[in-house]
Amino acid sequence: MRRNRFEIIAKILEVCKDGATKAEIIRRANINWKIASECIDFLIKKECLEFDERSYMLTKKGEDLARRLKDLKI
Repeated sequence: MRRNRFEIIAKILEVCKDGATKAEIIRRANINWKIASECIDFLIKKECLEFDERSYMLTKKGEDLARRLKDLKI
């Protein structure tokens, strides 16, 4: 079954909760490099993720989005 972008974004946010590298995001979210790059860029632009020297971390806005997506059961 194919996942939609909301499901992929929800998984990326879940993976980044405690910090994750792009390679970890790709592996744990089970997505390819292109989709990971597109979604990560989108989440950074929307201020839901931030990058600190080594890993991607959730912002407060990202935590809120993750919670809302989880509530929707996406």
